[in-house]
Amino acid sequence: MLIVALALAASLDSLRARAVADTAAASGPGAAPAAAAPAAQVEMPADTSRRIPGTRLRFGWSDLRLAELGFHLDRGARAGSCTWFGLPAAATLKLTRDRLDRAHFELKELSARDLDYVQDQLAREGYRRSCTDDTPPQRTCTWTGRDARVTATLSADAISADVVASVAPPAIPAAAPAALAGPAPAG
Repeated sequence: MLIVALALAASLDSLRARAVADTAAASGPGAAPAAAAPAAQVEMPADTSRRIPGTRLRFGWSDLRLAELGFHLDRGARAGSCTWFGLPAAATLKLTRDRLDRAHFELKELSARDLDYVQDQLAREGYRRSCTDDTPPQRTCTWTGRDARVTATLSADAISADVVASVAPPAIPAAAPAALAGPAPAG
């Protein structure tokens, strides 16, 4: 392994040296050095590390990815059938700048066991519950977790749930010229 790594490193050094020599030859004797080309603006990929609980979907997935999964356009959103915690659901996926940022699930004809199962699974995944209206036959509760916030209305045999990312992904800070220049001269 070590011999292969050393051979690759030597090949890379050789290619770099050739590239420098080719650049110098192309500019000719006495030619001014070429100005550095401006760096291309590269869009950062969407953060897809946060998943929508109970599904295989992830926040930040592209519109194209959702279309490939079979979700069709419906009034500015993607809609289709999927499973939410293993139960059949109608899903409406909302996008911002062609990236998945919220989801709505409708589950109907559920048993009491199914309703308990969904709540137990959210708790098992570390979501904390707080209810604003906890009087039967209808409850409205919010589960807050690391990846998402789930607001659900539970009735005797149905769930209507909205899922949004709980925290925006961390922004990549722009380089601050003053910080790169070092300390200011005393004076």
